[in-house]
Amino acid sequence: KFCLTKKYVAENPVLSVPQYKVKQARGTAETLSAAQTEAFMRWLETYQGQENKTGTFWGKPGCMVPYYALTLFAGIRPDWKDGEIGKLRPQDIRMDTGVILIEPEVSKVNEKRTIKIQPNLRKWLEKYPIEDYPIIPTRRFRDMWVDVRQQQTLPHDVMRHTFISMTVGAFRSVGDASLQAGNSEAVIRKHYLNLKTVEEA
Repeated sequence: KFCLTKKYVAENPVLSVPQYKVKQARGTAETLSAAQTEAFMRWLETYQGQENKTGTFWGKPGCMVPYYALTLFAGIRPDWKDGEIGKLRPQDIRMDTGVILIEPEVSKVNEKRTIKIQPNLRKWLEKYPIEDYPIIPTRRFRDMWVDVRQQQTLPHDVMRHTFISMTVGAFRSVGDASLQAGNSEAVIRKHYLNLKTVEEA
């Protein structure tokens, strides 16, 4: 269409290409239980990556805690290369007002949203402050990210799925979960509703 408007081509060569719609069959979201979450975070506090030949490790104990705490307890999309967690700035985590601001340039859907910092996330961020424990550690982050997922056999997007299902379970509001997660209410009803009891959440 662009080439047509610029008169680079006489006709649109793509019109004759048949279009196919791929139906994505997404079922119930895979999530962690409260017990699994507790065990995982305890393990992360001691995790420092693999040992180098020199006897040092890839990182320091707890270096991966902020990344996983923010994806698990705030539902920030976990793609560290091009996604929200990779673009999130430390100043957008407002401990004083108790919110995390996801600006349009950070958001996957290009819309600003606000996430409440729940008490559990606040405690993790106070114990592992971003100034000392960067969200994305610069050294060997990719290696540690792969290593953690392999050691813990984490399904794709399980952190975010857990956050959304626990938020719906705890506060019984699809609308609130939708606003914080940046998903439509229809998606949340379809995939996350009634996955967690109020007690567990």
